Amino acid sequence: MTAHLTPGSGRKDTGYPRSRFDVADSMAGLGVRQGESDPARMLSGALILVFVAIIMAVMLAWWLMI
Repeated sequence: MTAHLTPGSGRKDTGYPRSRFDVADSMAGLGVRQGESDPARMLSGALILVFVAIIMAVMLAWWLMI
């Protein structure tokens, strides 16, 4: 059985660690990189789920009152 190692978070495809203080890399990496989470997207998804749950609860309460 062979162990498969995952690359570190500070590595590119070349296998060499990238500098956290590289100006060109920091300007290019302003967006979300592959493998990183997007907090704004996660928050919007959670808010949509909460909104749908509230709507369903109101509809259920209305249905039970009839």
